[in-house]
Amino acid sequence: MSILINGMEMPTTCGECKIKNIIECDRWKRIRSVVLDRHRDCPLVPVPPHGRVIDVDKVLDELAHNLGIRSLDYLTPSERAIVSWFRDAHTVIPAEPPKEKEA
Repeated sequence: MSILINGMEMPTTCGECKIKNIIECDRWKRIRSVVLDRHRDCPLVPVPPHGRVIDVDKVLDELAHNLGIRSLDYLTPSERAIVSWFRDAHTVIPAEPPKEKEA
């Protein structure tokens, strides 16, 4: 699971990273110019300015359920157009890949 820290700016270098010790990130120790670089494998991901973030896939699944239909394939052409607006909307925070099951 990811964590979003409201109000925190994305650090441009490992040297200015305020959470490198909290998240036990040791990548900054492996680069020579800590002050000038951010490690290429930095686990932090910038989140662009955005409005409300929703799980569109979940909303569309609930829409079909609440309409009493098996799937969104049964919508009228105009209803499908509306659904496509949701599906084609800009993604602010990408979905996380499923966790690997432990053996």
